[in-house]
Amino acid sequence: MCYYIVEYIFTNGKIAYYVVEQYDSTISKCVFYKADLQNGKTNKLFGVNNEEDGAIVGVYGNKIYCTIGIDPGNLYCYNLKTQKKKKVMADVTTAVMSGKYLVCHGYEGDPSPQKIRVYNMKNNKAKTCLLYTSDAADD
Repeated sequence: MCYYIVEYIFTNGKIAYYVVEQYDSTISKCVFYKADLQNGKTNKLFGVNNEEDGAIVGVYGNKIYCTIGIDPGNLYCYNLKTQKKKKVMADVTTAVMSGKYLVCHGYEGDPSPQKIRVYNMKNNKAKTCLLYTSDAADD
């Protein structure tokens, strides 16, 4: 079995949230963790079987936002109080946090026009902002 810690780690200086991906010839699994940086205690939050490319993309209040899956993946919200996970947006492979917002993109590496959506973590609403084309980047 091969273990890989995903490069996205979120912390407030006291708690860190991170993902470990596990692979072998028959299974892939993403396991999401919470680590107390003061006492070193680590707790498993949840795991997802038969998925690859899990990443924590934002922490807001008592909720963790993560992408699971690739091309396309989905955006999930995990409530730390209720310990429940729910899908909040489909077709999200990557997301970047900026304040209370997540800027979400569907497909990595696809040169066709792509929706860029902004998800508001405070009111749980999303807006489609613009379409990106590779031709526009070349100008």
